[in-house]
Amino acid sequence: MIKLKYNSGQIILLALLLLSFLCFNSLNHTPSNTVIKTDKPLTLNPNIARIISLGAPKLVSSYLWMLTMLQSDIDHTKEDRSWMFYRFKAISSLDPYFFENYLYGGLYLSIIKNDLRGAEDIYNEGLKFYPSSLDLLWNAGFNLCFELKECPKAIPYFTKLINLDTDMRFKIASSILSKIHIKEENKKLGFMILYTSYQKMPDGQLKERVEKNLYELKKEIDYECFKGNETSCEDFDFFGKRYNFSK
Repeated sequence: MIKLKYNSGQIILLALLLLSFLCFNSLNHTPSNTVIKTDKPLTLNPNIARIISLGAPKLVSSYLWMLTMLQSDIDHTKEDRSWMFYRFKAISSLDPYFFENYLYGGLYLSIIKNDLRGAEDIYNEGLKFYPSSLDLLWNAGFNLCFELKECPKAIPYFTKLINLDTDMRFKIASSILSKIHIKEENKKLGFMILYTSYQKMPDGQLKERVEKNLYELKKEIDYECFKGNETSCEDFDFFGKRYNFSK
């Protein structure tokens, strides 16, 4: 929950800013350069927002955030970009370190508004300022792989997430990354990624499930090696038992 504390001077300034915002929107009817055309409430162009912020960009960004939440809807966007996307972009321009704007803004665009490219843009913008955020990395990778169906593009996000996630908050990330590599015909790399995470896992159902997956994956890799008459094939399965392959 974001707590906002302003003194009387800031409140007066905010009131003036709101009046400027309303006047600007009422007087300007040109969508190309000043007001961005959207399917819902008008949104200031980020450059204009900075100009009228009068040296208090964080104050304006807080107002825009609250206004956006109040006006938010659950309708899927009917255009290339949702009106909320432009709001989140304006907020980012005013306050690049407004973390919730990227985290919840991206989620809202991806899950609620179905503005998947807009969500991708917002997540990437957030990762410029919070490159080690596990939540942003996970959300960005999830949006690419499961919403946009572009799993190979999600590899860098999941890879970095796994390397940073020492407490294994996102245990499933390694399994997802492994499957992406397997689907891209890089089964050995997929096995190594999954095995690295398996070694860190505490005993339990998840580890047992991953263990079975590792066994099947290793068996498949070794069998393909055997069928291809390669010389460096392994003779033992994941549990140390000798294979009995026959051509």
